[in-house]
Amino acid sequence: MSLTPEAVEAKFASLNDTQDSITGIAHWVMFHKRYANEIVQIWLQTLHEASGNKKLLLLYLLNEVVQQSRVKKRTEYIDAVAPFVVASVSSAYHSVPSATKTKIKYVYDIWCQRNIFSKDILNEMNKSFSNANATYGQSFGPMGPLDWSPVAEMLIQTKIFGKSASTTKTAVDALWGSLTQDGASVTSASKERRAQLETAIRACQEEHKKSIEARNSFIEALNSIILDQKTLTEQEDASVRELDEKLACLTGASSGNAVGATSGDDMAAATATAPTATVPETLQTQQSPSVSHQEPEELTEPGAKSASFTPPIANDVLSSLDNLDPSIRALLENGSLNPSI
Repeated sequence: MSLTPEAVEAKFASLNDTQDSITGIAHWVMFHKRYANEIVQIWLQTLHEASGNKKLLLLYLLNEVVQQSRVKKRTEYIDAVAPFVVASVSSAYHSVPSATKTKIKYVYDIWCQRNIFSKDILNEMNKSFSNANATYGQSFGPMGPLDWSPVAEMLIQTKIFGKSASTTKTAVDALWGSLTQDGASVTSASKERRAQLETAIRACQEEHKKSIEARNSFIEALNSIILDQKTLTEQEDASVRELDEKLACLTGASSGNAVGATSGDDMAAATATAPTATVPETLQTQQSPSVSHQEPEELTEPGAKSASFTPPIANDVLSSLDNLDPSIRALLENGSLNPSI
C-alpha cells in the first residue's frame, strides 16, 4: 500500500497535548480511511507501548477520529476499532494514575452521550472501569499478593494481535482471489498488483508472528502461575498430613488417660451390680446343719384343753394298753397321765 506503517508510526509519535496536534492528525487519519484496519492496528500497538500521558493523548486522538466519523457518517474507523476498544481502553485505564483515569472516564462519558459505540460495548467498558477501581488481582502467590495485571495485559495483547492477524489474512485472501479469478495465474498480474500482494503477504506474516509471540508469552506466564500453585498445593498437602498425625496422637493419648482414670470405679460398679450366685438346694442341705423348726406352743390357762391337741402317744403303745382299766385308759388318752411314769 502507498501508506507505509512507518509513516503512520511517525504521525503517532509526533502527537502532543495541543488541540491543533490532535485535530490535525485526526484529519490526516480520516483522509486515509481506506487503510482504517491497518491504521487502527498500529494505533493499538502504539497505545500498548506508550507511557501514561501518551496513552491519554492517543485516546484523545481516537475520540476525535470516531466523533468526526460519526458526524460525517463514515463507519470505517468505528467498525475497525470496535472489536478492540473495550480491551485497549480498559488496559490503558488499568495502567495509569487516578488523575488520568478520571480523564479517560470523561472520554467514555462523551461516547455514551453521543452513542459512538453500541450499548453492549459501552456497558462492558464501564464494567472494566469498575473492576479496575476495585482491588484488582488480589490473589496470593508464594511471596504474597499476586498481581494479575501483567497477565491480563498479555491476554489483551493476544486478542489484539490475533484480530490483526485475522484481518490482514482476510485482506490477503481477498487480494489473492482477485488476481486469480477465472483461473488466472497470479504471475500474469501486473507488476504493481503483484508488488501490492507481496507487501500484503509480508505484513500479514508479521502480524501472525506478533500474535504467536504474544500467545507464547501468555502461555509462559500462565505456566509459571500454575507451577507456583502446584508447589503451594504440595506444601499444603504435607501440612494436612502432619496435622492428621498430630491429631491422631492427641486423641489416642486422651483415650488412654480416660481408661486409666475410670477402671477402678468400673470394677467397683461391676462388683456391686453382679448377680448373686445361687447355691443348689441339695448343696445347701448337705453343707448347712439341719435345724428343726418348731412352732411355738400356744399358751393356755392351766387345766384348759386344746381342741387341736394330739397326745404324743403312739398307737402301738395305746394298743398295748388294751387290757388296762377303762378309767385309766381314758386318762391316758386325754393326756392327764404320762405313760413313761
